[in-house]
Amino acid sequence: MAAAPDARERARTGFGGRVGADLPVRALAGLAMMAVALGATFAGAAWFVALWLAAAIAIHWEWQRMIDKERLALRVAIGVFALVVTALLMLEGRVAPALALLAVAAAAVGRCAGAAR
Repeated sequence: MAAAPDARERARTGFGGRVGADLPVRALAGLAMMAVALGATFAGAAWFVALWLAAAIAIHWEWQRMIDKERLALRVAIGVFALVVTALLMLEGRVAPALALLAVAAAAVGRCAGAAR
């Protein structure tokens, strides 16, 4: 039977090694993000869409960088263009064209990434 970790080991690994030592920082960051999201929600539709557009662009950029460096600028440009136009369409309540645009853009970005991706 394994011995319980001593105080120094718990301090080094955080909460006995089961949970990361950065849990309090992550929890505070989560609360801050929640406050921003709620603020955008109460500020109105345009602010809400702008917040999630910024998040979607950041996620798209990171995802494309993880895939490959080849044709990165083109893939990012297609995705950002589609996300911006989609956000504008959603603000007007035009859901079907927005979803169709995202589908076409996703296919185009995938095609630009190449068959191996």
